[in-house]
Amino acid sequence: MISFKRHRFPKDIITTAVRWYLRYKLSFSDVSEFLLERGVNGSREAIREWVQKFGPQIGDILDIKRRKIGKRWHLDETYLKVAGIWKYVYRAVDEDMEVIDVYVSDNRDKEAARRFFEICVKWTGDAPESIRSDSHRGYDQVKEIFPNTRHHKVKCLNNKAESSHVPIKQRYRPMRGFKNFGTMRLFISSFESMYRFFRKVRPSNHEMRILYKEKLAEFNALLQVNCAYKGAR
Repeated sequence: MISFKRHRFPKDIITTAVRWYLRYKLSFSDVSEFLLERGVNGSREAIREWVQKFGPQIGDILDIKRRKIGKRWHLDETYLKVAGIWKYVYRAVDEDMEVIDVYVSDNRDKEAARRFFEICVKWTGDAPESIRSDSHRGYDQVKEIFPNTRHHKVKCLNNKAESSHVPIKQRYRPMRGFKNFGTMRLFISSFESMYRFFRKVRPSNHEMRILYKEKLAEFNALLQVNCAYKGAR
């Protein structure tokens, strides 16, 4: 249960600001400006605090609605900069492009790959039938960890996994990097949960706009059930 005790703004204002920041390519100043246009004087620092505090908690609530993960996994890594230093982001998706999990690491090595496998299995509860990856040496331990899993190594064109990096890459660019490793972990976790929840309902036409409204109503209903608020409304 998320508590909004000692926050002077209503729950709906805070969760809307967090959703905007995680869903769209907005800065904290952009979100503050949009709130001001709606009569809410929330500073950029307040919004930063909301995102860092409530983003992961909202993400945990949204993950309750995750669908069952497929048995064919695609793995890949990419790079994001933290305080001027490149860090590694491991990602796994299934055959339907559903993100299984994401792991952020200082290193791109065997230990990091093993930890990533452990995180994925902890979420899915079972080993995959097959794994498709690049030639990263850390993935050589697939057979050791998953004896009955087929492993397909490709030097390039691991398209499902590689294309799954695009949303976080696009969202990352206007942020101009992360200040520290902890902030990066929290943001990516929150972003991925929000992206998964709304992934298939971009309001591009009338039918999709209806689906988006239904998904947004589901989002608000989940928060209503799982949030407690004490203070001014």
